[in-house]
Amino acid sequence: MINKLLANFGTKIGRYRGNEAKRKSLKYFSQLKMKKLWCRLILVLSLSVLFQLDEPNPCCAQEMAISYKTFYEELAPYGQWISDAQYGSVWVPRENKNFRPYFSRGSWVITDYGNTWISDDPWGWACYHYGRWTYDTYYRWIWIPGYEWAPAWVSWRMGGGYCGWAPMAPGTAVAANYNTPESWWVFMEPKYMYLEDCAKYWHGAYFNHVLVNRTAAINNFYVDHATRVHYNFGPGSDLLEQVTQQAIPVYRVSQSKWPGASNIGKNGVSIFRPVVVRSPEQPDELIPAPKPIGGPKPIPERKKGKPSIKTVLAKMPLVGHPVHDSGHFKVRRQERD
Repeated sequence: MINKLLANFGTKIGRYRGNEAKRKSLKYFSQLKMKKLWCRLILVLSLSVLFQLDEPNPCCAQEMAISYKTFYEELAPYGQWISDAQYGSVWVPRENKNFRPYFSRGSWVITDYGNTWISDDPWGWACYHYGRWTYDTYYRWIWIPGYEWAPAWVSWRMGGGYCGWAPMAPGTAVAANYNTPESWWVFMEPKYMYLEDCAKYWHGAYFNHVLVNRTAAINNFYVDHATRVHYNFGPGSDLLEQVTQQAIPVYRVSQSKWPGASNIGKNGVSIFRPVVVRSPEQPDELIPAPKPIGGPKPIPERKKGKPSIKTVLAKMPLVGHPVHDSGHFKVRRQERD
């Protein structure tokens, strides 16, 4: 009897131990399965983040928005905001007399939006893609803020082996060239335009009054379908390649998340390009304009004045491309998707 009871007790103990081992085994495999699941989930999330960082963001103005307050705060360390009766709050950069917008510390590239000025200045994302520039003999160059983005707000001319551009004055229509003082123009041979050190190939304003008359306006108008903004595309890569006999790369524009200097990558350009909304803010350190700005003024001659055309032609570097006598290049109106 006792032996039978001990045998039954031993059987129950064995079953219990077997069930306990089975439970521990199931628990172990369950934990192992969960660990594998978590590892796979972490791997998928990590790869998705890497792909998002590696993929360029399309340059869409609707992705982020700012107000004029961002202009005021970002530009304040580099110049002075003043209040003018005609233009409102405008910005005077802290620059010397040799400074020129769309010339100093920057270069041109062709992007899917057209000829785009890439500035090395931390404020270039604003002043070269929004608003307009004007010149006054008292303040020198002045930037007037604007709401519309473009690759560059400039007028274009080309002919006689030279290409030229000049900042668009406030109130100037996109197609107008007549309202731009000739001293604002920068002319150079097209083959030098897209070099990082293109500024050193400019021969100076000394030749401008001849080149303005020997070149024709380029009116390649584009309409940004997303923003409905009209701007001048400038010379196209096909024309430039024909003139220079060189391959001109076309870069893709991507959206930068922060204000600052634009960056040129291997195949793309990163630019801070938000949509600007209207707001009533004013700069914190706004001062009244000591003198009314008025209309655009020519840059004063530094030496004797304008030389004769004969003198200019004798000194001007000659290149072998014919002068365009048609008056204007053919107007092209295209819309971006």
